[in-house]
Amino acid sequence: MDIVAHIRQLLVLHDCVIVPDFGGFVANYQPAEIDFERHVFSPPSKRISFNRNLSGNDGLLVGYISERQGIGYVDARRAVAGFVKEVKDRLEKGKPFHFEDIGRFQYDERHNLQFEPDHTRNYLIGSYGLSRFTATPLEDYDVRKKIRKFRDKPPAGKRPAGKTLRRVLIAIPVLVALALIPLKTHYLDDLNLDFSSFQWLKKKEAVTEQPATPGQTARYNDDVEEGKEEEAQPVMEEKEIPVEETPEKVLPAPAVSRYYLIAGSFRRAENAHTLQGELESKGYSSEILEAGNGYLRVSMSVFDNKEEALQSLQRIRQQPGRQSVWLLKNP
Repeated sequence: MDIVAHIRQLLVLHDCVIVPDFGGFVANYQPAEIDFERHVFSPPSKRISFNRNLSGNDGLLVGYISERQGIGYVDARRAVAGFVKEVKDRLEKGKPFHFEDIGRFQYDERHNLQFEPDHTRNYLIGSYGLSRFTATPLEDYDVRKKIRKFRDKPPAGKRPAGKTLRRVLIAIPVLVALALIPLKTHYLDDLNLDFSSFQWLKKKEAVTEQPATPGQTARYNDDVEEGKEEEAQPVMEEKEIPVEETPEKVLPAPAVSRYYLIAGSFRRAENAHTLQGELESKGYSSEILEAGNGYLRVSMSVFDNKEEALQSLQRIRQQPGRQSVWLLKNP
């Protein structure tokens, strides 16, 4: 069973993954970085660190293995314990132990456990698909050279005023004719327009008169459909619709907050009831709370006062194996 693979999967979803009787991996958010000397851009990520004091069983890793492997909670806990023993035996022999894509463990000369994180993998789910890349710097761009080149450019030659005036005078009658042509072709004959004053701008062209072909006017008239009168539609009388008054809603009084000491969280109800039975056998008033993310939280005690809950939390964390107990406010 690959315990390290399950730890990697949990580091993507959680910021703290505890290996019972060994220590906890803590993921801290690291913003995007830019190395201006090497022009390297790094996306946001999670930096993994290790805390050997977080060795209590919070049920996260064991419950996840139990669910993924389809085995009982006791068997999953036994598998994790065997893995921890293997790691400790290897470290005691002076050999390093490598958690793939997480980091490397080894004792130093003073027999202190050292952890060297592996930064090759990004565990931040929001940066999925983003990788580190190197940008190519742009060449020097001097805007003063562009301005100087533009100033030294000779001005474009101006057109003679006579040619411009000639083109304007030619365009005027064309625009007037286009504006006065109506939809019916015979309307232009009734206007008696005189364009003789503009004849000096162009050469005279011979115009050949062609007699109208009989039946041509009738053909155009047959293509026009005669309008039809629309039948009058009855007018419906509008009736006033009475407006019902909506009674004002009375908001319920705010709920009183309660404070729970959580000993573990599980996806499977079987594991949650197992831990609840252990706590009740030791005299705790344990309850099972449903979380919004699909987990079942197992509480040890419940308080109506926050100060009393914090004092009890400090006392419980001093007990062996209870360092991972945490406080939950509900609602």
